[in-house]
Amino acid sequence: GDFETNMEQGEANTVTWGVFPGKEIVQSTIIEEDSFKAWRDEAIAIWAEWELLFPKPSKTRRLLKTIGDERWLVTVIHHDYKNVEALWDFLGCRGQRV
Repeated sequence: GDFETNMEQGEANTVTWGVFPGKEIVQSTIIEEDSFKAWRDEAIAIWAEWELLFPKPSKTRRLLKTIGDERWLVTVIHHDYKNVEALWDFLGCRGQRV
């Protein structure tokens, strides 16, 4: 249930879009506190459902439980899309992508 952000209260951020010749920008995604918390809650609920598909002593079930109980769902936004390495430089993992 914890939530941390560097955005101001009530601020929103458009992060995803598609640009095609002769068309308007399509499929924008807005990142703001309420929508992110809804995605977080939905993801955790899905992991909890998936746990039930595996036997209690299985590694997969333990992994899914650990993800839901102990991990953070994170959104990282970096707008310097013209510099394709900028985000990886910022995160300190240039050249480590798969």
